[in-house]
Amino acid sequence: MPLHERSLGALLLLTLGGCSAVVGDLGGVRSDPQACLQGGDTEITRDARFVFAEMQAHSTHPTFLALIGGSTNPAEPDRQILRGRALITPSFAASQYAPMDLLSSDPARCAMAAPPAPLTMDFTVPSFLPADTSNGGPFDIDFWCETNDMPGRQTGMGGDHTWVRPVCDDGNVFFVHNTGFDQPVMAETNGTDLTITVDSARVVAALRGAEALGRVPFVVQITRQDQTVGYIRAILVCDPGPYVLRGILDAGTDHGLEAYFDVGLNGVYDPECDPHCTGMRTAGGSGTTVNFTAPVGMGGDNDFDVTRFCQVPAGFDSAACGPHATAP
Repeated sequence: MPLHERSLGALLLLTLGGCSAVVGDLGGVRSDPQACLQGGDTEITRDARFVFAEMQAHSTHPTFLALIGGSTNPAEPDRQILRGRALITPSFAASQYAPMDLLSSDPARCAMAAPPAPLTMDFTVPSFLPADTSNGGPFDIDFWCETNDMPGRQTGMGGDHTWVRPVCDDGNVFFVHNTGFDQPVMAETNGTDLTITVDSARVVAALRGAEALGRVPFVVQITRQDQTVGYIRAILVCDPGPYVLRGILDAGTDHGLEAYFDVGLNGVYDPECDPHCTGMRTAGGSGTTVNFTAPVGMGGDNDFDVTRFCQVPAGFDSAACGPHATAP
């Protein structure tokens, strides 16, 4: 099921050069799939680290990821099951780069403010990989870059660029950009959808960040029991949302919700610098929308008032905390 059903027609997403075949070793880390151990017998929840090299052709495109496991029924060896989703938007949100010269909610200029090449996406999704045996491991990552403004994932000539890579037992997924596109994995899910909306002007003002917070990655993590089933890393001035993760929620089940602004651009939560939000939401039977608002809600049951659920570190100073790398 496609992850991304919303139109990005409002974003002037520019492809900075075409895709080209690239070879490399990811800075000394072997990317040969044969070097990836997939025993399928890891019995703990663990982090997943993604290193995608030479991604500059997609720096201003959203990148979507689906975690795929097999069936736990030996009689269904070919059945593929969705285990989690992630969204990085735009793709350079996974690098140490921030478009600091942009105004609030300025996606058109963001599309022209791409980071210098080469671009390596390097990010970690905490607790993304569940135990193998009970979840159909070892796992694969079905991921794609949305290269046009058409809703959903498009395949074939002129469609979105899709790849499938193995998840190694140590949680690593390595990839060097190439034009050897793969067919999408037709994974099944009985889950419902999560939609995240952000009233960015009110939110960043309430967190004393003015426009600065809108220019650094806003990270949302959705957990069920001990696994992260949904992860979003978005720069609000480039893609204001809404953000949709399809089929990740179990209806009637409590899910943890945490979010923070990665002020230091280091990919992890820093309690001394990063405004942080935490709460719990119960998934609805037909999907759930969580509205990040401040201080006035949008009228829904799942309004997430940041003035109540978010904390700003004492003495917070966005200029002093970072970001450490900005647009030239």
